[in-house]
Amino acid sequence: MKPFKKSAAWLAICLLLGGTLPAINNETAPQTYKIIAKNKWLFFPVKSRGMPSKVQILVDGEVVRWLGTQLTDKNPDWWAPTDISQFKGKTLTLRLAEGTPEDFAALSTIHQGDKWDKRDEIYHEPLRPLFHFSSKRGWLNDTNGPVYYGGEYHLFYQHNPVSWKSGGQHWGHAVSRDLVHWTELGEALYPDKLGPMYSGSAVVDKKNTSGFGADGIAPLVLVYTAAGSPHTQCVAYSTDGRHFTKYSGNPVVPWIGGGNRDPQVFWHEPTQRWIMAVYVDGPVPGDKDVLQYSVHILTSPNLRDWTPASVVEGGRGGDYFLSECPNLFPLAVDGDPRQTKWVLMGAYCAYVVGTFDGKVFVPETPRRSTQTCYDFTAPQVLNNEPHGRVVQIGWLHAESPGMPFNQCMSVPRELTLRSSPGGPRLCVYPIKELEVLRGQSRTLRSSILQTGSNPLEGIPWQVTDIMADLTPGKTGQIIFDLHGKTVTYKAATGQLIVDGVANPLPLVNGSVRLRILIDRTSIEIYGADGLVYVPAAYIPSNPMDSTLSLSAAGEPIKINTLECYKMNSIWLTAKD
Repeated sequence: MKPFKKSAAWLAICLLLGGTLPAINNETAPQTYKIIAKNKWLFFPVKSRGMPSKVQILVDGEVVRWLGTQLTDKNPDWWAPTDISQFKGKTLTLRLAEGTPEDFAALSTIHQGDKWDKRDEIYHEPLRPLFHFSSKRGWLNDTNGPVYYGGEYHLFYQHNPVSWKSGGQHWGHAVSRDLVHWTELGEALYPDKLGPMYSGSAVVDKKNTSGFGADGIAPLVLVYTAAGSPHTQCVAYSTDGRHFTKYSGNPVVPWIGGGNRDPQVFWHEPTQRWIMAVYVDGPVPGDKDVLQYSVHILTSPNLRDWTPASVVEGGRGGDYFLSECPNLFPLAVDGDPRQTKWVLMGAYCAYVVGTFDGKVFVPETPRRSTQTCYDFTAPQVLNNEPHGRVVQIGWLHAESPGMPFNQCMSVPRELTLRSSPGGPRLCVYPIKELEVLRGQSRTLRSSILQTGSNPLEGIPWQVTDIMADLTPGKTGQIIFDLHGKTVTYKAATGQLIVDGVANPLPLVNGSVRLRILIDRTSIEIYGADGLVYVPAAYIPSNPMDSTLSLSAAGEPIKINTLECYKMNSIWLTAKD
């Protein structure tokens, strides 16, 4: 896979994600502010695109919160909450990093409360994604540890609840009964002395190998990177799926090298061991300016004691496929369990297919990718999926300018392996459960789309699910206008063009088959029944614009099936 060109914004995000919160010098910190904790929430005045501010909260002289935000002392864009309920009755000391101007009065405007500011507007904001998960407040990025536990799907994610930007990462937490409608619970993990809470995974320890269970209840165990100096791998556990205790023996895996991070953990039944796949980078020996990338595989009988098993080399410099957030998982080729293979995937969805014996992964195919665009990264597969599927959720790089939240998740997608002349190919497709959101519809079958006509004309729905099976002529073009975002298929080249990027799109029985999910800040396109995936972040010039069109160019197109559905909101209620 060719490395993509990183924008300045993307590089800024990477720098933020790769750094740690600087320590605040106790002696030279220019500003402190004391307040007695009386309510559940402490609210900070934030400018979404303001200058970074580092804040510590101390109780009895000990730091209990490390926060990265953008404080303002004039006209905040929104009030950012942090939960202080566990400190009720105690005196909180708030401390700003050195370098803050002496006349900066933001700390004096901080206030407490049991209800959020503008709580009735939550999930009703004009740029709130309606069927993609987003946090009520703050920044969101990598998916962390999706897992089924206690009759619920749990979604953890990289979260900065007090900022519109990355930094000072927490683990946010949401639950769902159906993988569609989500309820946000708050922070599962807060930054601590070992560093911000970087990405990882979650597992159900059914045999209580860790000893973290109690009263016959299997623990839910989180495995994460503490991104201090150096980065290390740690665990936390829960027996109620709500409250998490960090293991007193952390870290369970010391620093390996470079920027080791993002452990993916799962139970390997044949060897009766836990497996960890963790990303490691570092300078090439003799050339510190070139990085080499790898995934280290470790094993453990109990989630606490880990032994190195093998290393998968991912390349170096600009020639690599293994990146952050590795995923290693088995899949049956064409659904046949007798032909089960293992897939190793990196954060940018490049993958190889091979074998895995519990210690060593052996690639058997060239590296491929499920996408050529990079508005989607860091997906994680769902552990303990109750229906035996391999389901994956990832981060959509979809901004919501002017909102008190930023970024969202993809829809959950089922992964399958499809045989091909060049070896098994990975396919991704939205889970069937999403169909419960469908409302009004328009369907057209067995007709000819002439140049100048538009079968989607007059559809007023801003948020839609489109399924199209179209047969083009040899030189024809299929053109979708999706609220100003143009998607074009060129029959002469067999390519789907989105944002100027050409995506090879094979025909299925002679037809172009597309599933297009349109939300307020993103479009997800699934082609050839999931063989091709194109994510695209966008903001309509007019947020209320609902223009949809399908047109033909060059020659008529046969519409075998065209279905368009209005999508309803996943948000049930907004609770503090």
